[in-house]
Amino acid sequence: MLNVEHVLTRMNIRTTNVIFAVADMSDLVRDSSDPLYTATKVFNDILSVAVPFKDKVHARIASKHMIRDILTYKCNIDNDDIPDIIDAAIEYADEFCNNPANSYLWSQPDEDKITSDVAQSVAGCEQKVVLREDGKIKKGGKQILAAELYDTFIKLSTEPLSNQEFIKMLMDKLDMTKPGATTYAYNLRKANKE
Repeated sequence: MLNVEHVLTRMNIRTTNVIFAVADMSDLVRDSSDPLYTATKVFNDILSVAVPFKDKVHARIASKHMIRDILTYKCNIDNDDIPDIIDAAIEYADEFCNNPANSYLWSQPDEDKITSDVAQSVAGCEQKVVLREDGKIKKGGKQILAAELYDTFIKLSTEPLSNQEFIKMLMDKLDMTKPGATTYAYNLRKANKE
């Protein structure tokens, strides 16, 4: 009879609950720098059998199933049960990995389709806004920048711009149409009660 509770405790695997133990094992294998080596080492440390793995997901799933079975035995394993535990873990991992519903675990994002929403300063403003792929300001960004321009060139300026000058500035710096810039100017004046 082999009691592996002390080995699991040393690995920081909680043995009080199967769900905790499975989650701890999953984290241990997945978060390691070399999941294949870690899974093989886990099997060797617990069951004294080195099981080689070729795939990270397969290694993690097999390790989780193995720990579940061990806790079913309450950490007391008969030497005759070790091959059955290993076979059941490998079989379960094979079925899991061959199920098309789980294929997303191996998919990688297309590098050319990844978009980064990096905030950038625009129009000489300190406030940063997110730009679309075509370089235009994303929705809501113009309102933020217009408010900053209003504060800088009208509200806090010693020589505030006229309404027409401010509208022209919005058209130039934020690439707005005249009606759009007029609406923004009106709304900013109304919000600041001038």
